[in-house]
Amino acid sequence: MAAAAAAMPGFLSIEFIPGSGSSREWRMVLQFLDGQSLAEWRASEPRQRLHQEVRAWLEPATDLDEAAAPDIHGQGSVTEVITTHVKAEMYTAFLDWAARIQQAQATFPGYRGMCLQSPSRQQDFWTTLIRFASPRELDAWLASPERRRLVAESESLVEAWSSRRLKQPFAGWFPSEEESGPPPTWKQAMVVLLVLFPIVMMELRFLAPLTRPLDSVTGTFVGNLISVGLLTWPVMPIANRALDWWLRPSRPMVRRITPLGTVLVAALYVAEILAFKWLI
Repeated sequence: MAAAAAAMPGFLSIEFIPGSGSSREWRMVLQFLDGQSLAEWRASEPRQRLHQEVRAWLEPATDLDEAAAPDIHGQGSVTEVITTHVKAEMYTAFLDWAARIQQAQATFPGYRGMCLQSPSRQQDFWTTLIRFASPRELDAWLASPERRRLVAESESLVEAWSSRRLKQPFAGWFPSEEESGPPPTWKQAMVVLLVLFPIVMMELRFLAPLTRPLDSVTGTFVGNLISVGLLTWPVMPIANRALDWWLRPSRPMVRRITPLGTVLVAALYVAEILAFKWLI
């Protein structure tokens, strides 16, 4: 499927996401340059043939469903970014090799999906994103004999490649657990907003009169310095402990705990807004 899609005009990327928990539903997300390119892919003979082939692997009474791509990264994961400069005459062989390594990594514990992005005008290399549930599980795949053997097979196909771990945007405020990894990014952002808003409002109420004699640049810097300091030391550790049940729920409870905690945090937003309207 990846090789067939990548051969079409306007292809940008293809991503595979396995089912989580008890779900056996896999998702495949394709991106094309424009609607015309997508329409040509949908009408192509290779796509029709591959869809017919995969139907033999589906459970009874199920079929292939197509829709606009949803938010597929709601659960936390750790990502390895690999950039590969492929020899011009080896693109087809590289895609065949990418399919083999995808088959291998999908069997490892904690696998959360893979994205393969083609070169573009801005970059002349292929980009691969590999996602696992935790750093430990990702490292187990990267150090495995299976992967070392497959990487050795690719040496004749590529000119150079590099790899790096994608950092979490709030890594210092939300430590990564060995087993579960960091909380999902959207939960991290919600917690940061929850605790940052009252700090900023208190500064407007009590700090702003004290920094008024300073110029605006220096006064803003002082306010930011205090905000970041409060977040880093007393506030975020407390928020992490208080909301740990929602940030890192056990897998069987994710579907129940996540919406409950989200509603609670949203209610706290409303309470903060009302409280500071009264105070200020």
